[in-house]
Amino acid sequence: MLCYLNIRNFIIARAVELDVRAGLTVLSGETGAGKSIVLDALMLLAGGRADSSQVRHGEDKADLSATFMIRPDSPAGRWLREQELWQEGECVVRRVLTADGRSRAFINATSVPVAKLRELGDLVLRIHAQHEHQRLMKPDQHLAILDAYAQPGDSLTQVAKLYREWREVRQRHKNLQMRLEQDSAEQKLMAYQLEELNALDLQADELASLEQEQKSLSHAEALLQSASEASQILNAENSEQDLLSLLRRATLVLEPHAELNETLSNALSLLHEAQVQLDEAHSDLLHFAEDFQWDPERLAAVEKRLSHIYEVARKHHCAPEALFELQASLSEQLGDLDADESTVEELAQREMELAQAYQQAAEALSKQRQAAGAELAEALAQQLHRLNMPHAQVVCRVIPQVEKASAQGIDDVELCLSANPGQPVQPLHKAASGGELSRIALAIQVVAQQTQQAPTLFFDEVDVGISGATAEEVGRLIRQLSDQSQILCITHLPQVASFGHQHWLVEKRVAGQETLSEIRNLDPDDRTHEVARLISGTRVTDTTLAHARDLLAAPMMH
Repeated sequence: MLCYLNIRNFIIARAVELDVRAGLTVLSGETGAGKSIVLDALMLLAGGRADSSQVRHGEDKADLSATFMIRPDSPAGRWLREQELWQEGECVVRRVLTADGRSRAFINATSVPVAKLRELGDLVLRIHAQHEHQRLMKPDQHLAILDAYAQPGDSLTQVAKLYREWREVRQRHKNLQMRLEQDSAEQKLMAYQLEELNALDLQADELASLEQEQKSLSHAEALLQSASEASQILNAENSEQDLLSLLRRATLVLEPHAELNETLSNALSLLHEAQVQLDEAHSDLLHFAEDFQWDPERLAAVEKRLSHIYEVARKHHCAPEALFELQASLSEQLGDLDADESTVEELAQREMELAQAYQQAAEALSKQRQAAGAELAEALAQQLHRLNMPHAQVVCRVIPQVEKASAQGIDDVELCLSANPGQPVQPLHKAASGGELSRIALAIQVVAQQTQQAPTLFFDEVDVGISGATAEEVGRLIRQLSDQSQILCITHLPQVASFGHQHWLVEKRVAGQETLSEIRNLDPDDRTHEVARLISGTRVTDTTLAHARDLLAAPMMH
């Protein structure tokens, strides 16, 4: 429940402080006095869009705050705890607007995004705006009205979830199918290229091995000659001047004296190592000369194989050494395409399953709406009978449209009315006048309150287009509704104003070069005078005062 409202430098209000009581609070005043200031302030405190023009001219900022009493076990109380914003006893919501267009929001002195104000505002406040009845002229709004009454909750959540999943899978299926169709020609080319590389059957290290072998075979005579000459240098038969013989002689000279000197000992060790290395080199040269076979046919085969490899590399526009990796890459890409084709089949199956699941959930939701629509129509008709439309018949048509599947389901909803006997039931935009639309909008709010139970309701000129006995019944209905919820109501009708538990008067005055809007809570005498003004305009007489007293006494008799 709203219990306090503080408005500073907002539009044409400089400083307004309002204590708000339970029950029905009515606001009245001359046209242009600033009655909408309270409404605009509450809309901003509920997360509405801010405008720098709302800052009072000449000031650098506007400061708005509201205090709500919130029960810990209420939806708003649970939300505050979840957001770690709970404060025992009361909740203070604040909004600061600056003249340069910036806006800051606070809940219990904690800075929050404006979206958080909107979430909390949805839980503590519902506003019936001045032109709310015009929303009834748009059939696409009727679904929201029905769902607000029916409270489909989990059913609607399941439908929305299945729709999102179905749409996502459908889009993935479509995109992948299109890509595969676009890749068809490329896939054929890759398959041909891979077939050629598979036929080549190039091994990982084959190219380097073949190139080395080709070099050896093409220089066979020079290799054999150099090996033979090197072998003779190391160990020529019948010669004392070959390297191995000279090395042996040097070791024999040093051995008797090596133990006497460390340097000679190290030199001897090195000579022994050199002898071992030269022996191994000599052995390798001998084996090379014995094992090496110059085979012209093998050379021809190696050169033919290399020529084939180089030719394939040229066709694929890559270096010969990259052919092995290219083969692996093509194989992987074609494998991915094959996997994509399999995925397309899986996605098609999943899309069909989700479509069926969505259809079943949407049909179940539709049946739930049809049942609730009949109840809503009956409840609205009862309220309209009270609002001086005794013959009103209301029909809520719920029309499944499978081709119009959406996150809200498959239903088109249309509220229809027959206001007078003998008239057919027709859509609201054809059947209802302005005053009738106002009454229907009020009836919808009354019926919705039975299921939503918003702690505070704000009605902005709910009495547009009505008068007389109907206006009195509107006032009585709002007064009864205030037994369940706190209500603030802007009105121009004395019949409605007389039902308030408290009455605020909005006045505009000029002080020097300034225009100020002020709001004050009326005492009984001032309230009688204000109701009389609403009856007769600016000329208040004893007769209108007496009429005002009668109106104000009427709620006390019920």
